[in-house]
Formats: sequence, structure tokens, C-alpha cells
Amino acid sequence: MLLSELCKNISKIDSKIPFIELGGCGAFAYHLHNILRDKYNTKSEIVYTSNGLNQFIHIWVKVDDKIIDNKGIQDYYGGYKTIEHSELKNIINDKSAWNNKFHKGWMDSNFKWVDPCEELENLMHFYL
Repeated sequence: MLLSELCKNISKIDSKIPFIELGGCGAFAYHLHNILRDKYNTKSEIVYTSNGLNQFIHIWVKVDDKIIDNKGIQDYYGGYKTIEHSELKNIINDKSAWNNKFHKGWMDSNFKWVDPCEELENLMHFYL
């Protein structure tokens, strides 16, 4: 899949996950890294910015000279830190480390509780 095609499908995912921009960037980056590696045999890195308190501000996936998040693809200009895939997985599993608006979840139209991390992973595998 070309990165331009990927971007079209990312917008579909972004529109279906409420509050993804408020704590879901790490989960998005984690799953995108897996999909690029496993499905498209594409090497990528997980990069982030943080504040002075060692708190994440935002997380992207870097492929060549581009960075990708739930909003699409941008040029990579440097200055980001790299985090290992396994370390990000541990952080994602600690929901207290993230903005809780994303992790609260929601009720679907059948009044079934939706876990945003599970829904995000399912949608990413469907669209990408």
C-alpha cells in the first residue's frame, strides 16, 4: 500500500474513534507500526515529543522521511525522540499514563460498551 492510499484510509479510522486525539495517539502508532511491519513488510520507527516532565505530547510512526498519525502524513523534520515498540506497549497497557478522555470508551447504538483500544485495533486491521 502506498502512503497516499494509507492516508485516505487513516481518515476513515480517525472519524470513527471519538477523542482519538486525546490519548489515542500511542495506541494508533503501536497498531500502525505492527500493520506496516506484518502486512506490508515496511520498516518504521515510533517517534514522539514530550514535555520537560517526561510526559508524552504526541506519538507518530516514522517511515522514511514522513511521520504518520491519526490525522495523516506529514514531512519529518527531525527533533523527535524514538521509543521502542515493546516499551510503548507497556505504556499503552498502563491507561493511567494517558489522557483519560480517549480511554473512557462509549456506548454503541445497541447499548454495548465499546473499548476504544479494541475498536481502534479492529478498525485499523479492517481499513489498512
